[in-house]
Amino acid sequence: MTTLLPEAQKHLVLASDASEASVKRHLKSETITWDSVMLSRLEVGIHPWAIINALLNENTPISVASAEPSIIDSAATLTGLALAKHALAHLPISFV
Repeated sequence: MTTLLPEAQKHLVLASDASEASVKRHLKSETITWDSVMLSRLEVGIHPWAIINALLNENTPISVASAEPSIIDSAATLTGLALAKHALAHLPISFV
């Protein structure tokens, strides 16, 4: 693909609840250098810590995220700070 369209950008789409091993496996692809990571299923109950941790060691930015399963609904621009705020905002707080 990169031979036919060298100027085309390549974006990795990951589910927000993907495992860290899965994220690392896709980011470390030997054949593709990703231009950004796009997140799907960034819903209120999802805590994307595995993705946050994997991206801390990578130079691949996050570009957009979508919480809705519908392709009709627009994806929103997302930064690493916004992703961290999303993860922290919905933490269950309890003292055992």
